[in-house]
Amino acid sequence: MELPAAPVPLRVCQLEELPRGSTYLWKAPDGRNVVVFHTPEGRFSAMDNACYHHGMPLRDGRLQTMGGRQCIKCPWHGYLLELETGNGLYMGLSADLKTQEVRSKGPKQRTHAVEVRGTEVYILFSNAGEFASDEYADMALANAEPTGGRAGCTPLNAHSSAHDRRSGHVLQPKGIGGGGRLKPSAPSLRPPAYLVRCVGVETSTPSIKTLTFEVPPGGAAGMPPFGHVAGQHAKFQVPVFGGGKAPVARSWTISSAPGSQAPHLCPQVLRFTISI
Repeated sequence: MELPAAPVPLRVCQLEELPRGSTYLWKAPDGRNVVVFHTPEGRFSAMDNACYHHGMPLRDGRLQTMGGRQCIKCPWHGYLLELETGNGLYMGLSADLKTQEVRSKGPKQRTHAVEVRGTEVYILFSNAGEFASDEYADMALANAEPTGGRAGCTPLNAHSSAHDRRSGHVLQPKGIGGGGRLKPSAPSLRPPAYLVRCVGVETSTPSIKTLTFEVPPGGAAGMPPFGHVAGQHAKFQVPVFGGGKAPVARSWTISSAPGSQAPHLCPQVLRFTISI
């Protein structure tokens, strides 16, 4: 359906369904999920659930302050998004290169104003402007979870052990045959190597694809199933056919790993979301 350019108030839930320190997942008219935050301090804000960087559901993140600004921290890659503005924040160096200061990448995430009217919560929803997060707004990964309330806002600066293993902690390249051989960055974390092959390519958006890899028969003999989680990076050396060209290095994000986003998949299967 065609969405309004000007903000339109749409009912989300009863106020009692969104107590302090919780989130509510709301389905927008176009099918995207919007996460509504009610912080422990009593502030309300809302933004599209799919992170602008790689589509991870922001509802699974945690609250954090940076330079006095309240942010949601993406559980995949640690990106910080200011709740009120959707600005991407980071720590940069001052002009004299002696101290760090909060810098903004500008508005990256589509946000929506929130109003409390009596005992009901409303979102002022619109599609005005363009934001980096729009590219991922239709992805199933961030829209599959049923809508409703959940005590998902952890206290500010609280540690969340559920996402300790972040991107860069997983795999390093080691030679490529017909598919790829992936070597873990630390022997204590993973078995020595996996031989993998691509068995499927799905188009999520015109510029986003999901690749499915599996271990060929006998490729992981005696090894335990994959233990990776969504949000980690795997680094490949992709062969270039013809002309004796050197392999091209690529780093892709695991978007659906056994035991996390898609437990129904075979234990020897990994899925990656990539930009093209």
